[in-house]
Amino acid sequence: MAKIGDIIEGRFQIIEEIDRGGMSVVYLAMDLTLKSTWALKEVLRTGNESKYEKALREARLMSELKFYGIPIIVDIKEVREAGVAYIAMQYIPGKSLQEIMLKQNAPFPESFVTEIGIRVSEILEYLHQQSPPVIHRDIKPANIMYVENDQSVWLLDFGEAKRLTPETLRDETPSGTPDFMAPEQRSESLGGRQVSNEASDIFALGSTLFYMATGQFSTRSANTNEFYSISDIDGRVSKMFSDVIAKAMAVAPERRFQSVAEFHTALKRCTADVIERRRTAKQKIRRFAAGLILSAVFAASGTGMLLIDRTRDNANFEERLQTARSSDGTYEEKVSAAMDAIALKPDRLEGYDVLRELQDSDYEFTVEEEKKFFGVIAPHKSELEKQPGYSEFAYNIGLMYLMSYTQSSEAYIKAIDWFSAVSPDSPRYQAASIYRQIGEYDKNIEKKVDAGTESGAFREEWDNLQHALEQTKNENNELLLLRLCQKVLSAITDYCYYLRKDGVSRESVMQTYDGICAQMSEIAELNNVQGKDAMESIELYVQSLDEKPSVTQRDQVFLDIYHLLDPAMEEIQKRYGKDGGT
Repeated sequence: MAKIGDIIEGRFQIIEEIDRGGMSVVYLAMDLTLKSTWALKEVLRTGNESKYEKALREARLMSELKFYGIPIIVDIKEVREAGVAYIAMQYIPGKSLQEIMLKQNAPFPESFVTEIGIRVSEILEYLHQQSPPVIHRDIKPANIMYVENDQSVWLLDFGEAKRLTPETLRDETPSGTPDFMAPEQRSESLGGRQVSNEASDIFALGSTLFYMATGQFSTRSANTNEFYSISDIDGRVSKMFSDVIAKAMAVAPERRFQSVAEFHTALKRCTADVIERRRTAKQKIRRFAAGLILSAVFAASGTGMLLIDRTRDNANFEERLQTARSSDGTYEEKVSAAMDAIALKPDRLEGYDVLRELQDSDYEFTVEEEKKFFGVIAPHKSELEKQPGYSEFAYNIGLMYLMSYTQSSEAYIKAIDWFSAVSPDSPRYQAASIYRQIGEYDKNIEKKVDAGTESGAFREEWDNLQHALEQTKNENNELLLLRLCQKVLSAITDYCYYLRKDGVSRESVMQTYDGICAQMSEIAELNNVQGKDAMESIELYVQSLDEKPSVTQRDQVFLDIYHLLDPAMEEIQKRYGKDGGT
């Protein structure tokens, strides 16, 4: 295996490692002849002969393709005695669409998805026009690279690609990624014909655009047996765009676009439709503004209309915010007003913050609300991050996940990126760091358990939980404190074995357990319920809750914690003994 500084074949000097797979490593390398940088892929023959040959077939196929959007292969060298091959290709300094979606935790706006579709369809059109045609067979967000600097789009990973001939129409095995594969690509046992051709590439691109626009994988309707359309999931997209993607994803190949060129033309019409709708909307605003007396004052300057538009937008923005914040009106009306404010001023943080407050007002942040929130913030997130107050905004979103997210098992994981966005200069930074660490722990805990974990990993997490408990007491937020108490009891119940193994003492665990009981007893006493000791106070309060027709979210969390007390104590006694131990 190559090392930093090595010179391969007297030409490519290794600069750094940029990616690694099961049997391959990709380096950034300097071509000493051309004085330019390339990606150098090192493929090992050892271990899997078929994958080695597949990598070489992919490189040879790509070396025959010359089109902007397909990385150039400049050299393929096999060193047989060493059991290794080197493939030098164009270095693309971008990220896959899958990576970008995961980072922003939200789907892309319609205009961006349409543009990606147009660019990838141009690449596919070139591939399908080859003689014989080249079928990619694995189009998906992870295989589409986007470079932000020049906004270029690249189609990668030709490992499943094939030359389409009468002999290769049927596949020996199903090829592609199941979530994006056309029905006919699947094995015969799953109702497919194990066939891949131009139509299956069209379906895969349609399915990719569907995922990018919704954040969801496409599924079939039990009633129609067709795939759901984008508008079934998100009513904000245009009908034309939704219909175009639905046609590309028709179950029967003959009902899809009959060529990528036809699909490309339809996507271009979507772009024209968006421009026309924007132009029409602006014309209506201008016609309205032209009738105002103010227009006469500024007409001579040539800036009158712009000033009118800005004045009107500012007034409308403040009016919509006031409506959203009002005590009158339904929740739906207030959310609609906040969304209108954001549409008027997408670069102003206030609109997003009001929407956050509304979605958190009932202490239930649902998956549907999450999609709506990130659907509007994702296109403008990079601009908003530069604004004063963004740290506080991000911190509050993180807290909203911890306190209100209905998928509570994912709350800390979902909050990681928001707590990571809190600036070191913010007074919230220390608390955000602790909550982020707990989220990272949640994200990796099962892997650690499955791997037997490294010594100290659970001790470190236990210390983080203790710090978080202390920090949360300073937040003066009872619900958040209860949520964290619930988290700590769950950790004791699920991972007490590992805590003891990592040297966490029984005294430390019991001290924390007793502290949680004292906190719950204090809540009971504040509600005029008091027993002879902490546990009796808690039990009496639980009995009082059982008699209520409905309970608040705080009381529901209280009940959840109560039901964890016995299992946690049983686990402590099981791992440490009833009377102590180490």
